[in-house]
Amino acid sequence: MTTTRRVYYFIATLFLVVNCLKAESLAANEGVMFPLFRHIDSGAAMPLDVPKGPIKFLTDVDFPPFSFQNANSAMTGISVDLALAACAELKITCQIVAKPFAELLPALKNHEGDAIISGLRLTPEILKVASATRPYYFSSARFLTRTGMPFSQPDVKDLAGRRIGYVKGTSHAAFLEKYYERAALTPFNDENGMLESLRTAAIDAAFTDSLHASFWLKGSNSRECCITLGESFVDRNSFSKSMSLLVAADQPNLREVLDFALDRMEEKGVTAKIFEHYIPTSPF
Repeated sequence: MTTTRRVYYFIATLFLVVNCLKAESLAANEGVMFPLFRHIDSGAAMPLDVPKGPIKFLTDVDFPPFSFQNANSAMTGISVDLALAACAELKITCQIVAKPFAELLPALKNHEGDAIISGLRLTPEILKVASATRPYYFSSARFLTRTGMPFSQPDVKDLAGRRIGYVKGTSHAAFLEKYYERAALTPFNDENGMLESLRTAAIDAAFTDSLHASFWLKGSNSRECCITLGESFVDRNSFSKSMSLLVAADQPNLREVLDFALDRMEEKGVTAKIFEHYIPTSPF
């Protein structure tokens, strides 16, 4: 990689920028753009074998903003609302069953539920016993910097020599080491320490998960110090992990039914509105 070309040239050839995906505007929330993660066949008919009984969705009790308990101890979150909306789309009833994260896959194997809606990483081991829908979301990463810094885009040349923070041992670190080797890469033990160092000008920029960044920017800890630097990055080989619904491997019909519902929800803007409800500012 040369040092004189713009980073977006390499984005186009090596990875995707979320902003380049076809997107639709949400109704509010500062003009948040929601990428259409799914390739939808608008003419597809509803599957014939839609379950007649209730679908039991297994979910983690502590995975905000996707699944968590609210102040009334009821399960809520993006994944929970997506599951409930899928049932409404299919005109069937469903039930949310909350369990500790470590018990989700065993519960699916033991037929204590029909699908997992929490964010299990889709490893080869898991996919031996479970089948995943097409993703309804995949994570991205972005640069943050302080307001007033003399650069507005994550340009390789402009960031050369700049102090860029990252958390040690993460896929974000590997990405920076590969594409931003001319920057003064600065490791941190945890994300909180990195972001506080950005706020206090100990570093010039930080590279982290886009969703985490959106909450920090709007939270009290940032003290309105900072802004995003350019658009979000997607690298499917490192930090961009898929979010899907998981069904037991012996229930392919249920996976097809849920994929149909997720397609219709994205097409109608339901998925975008659910994300908008839980995210303070666009991670995209």
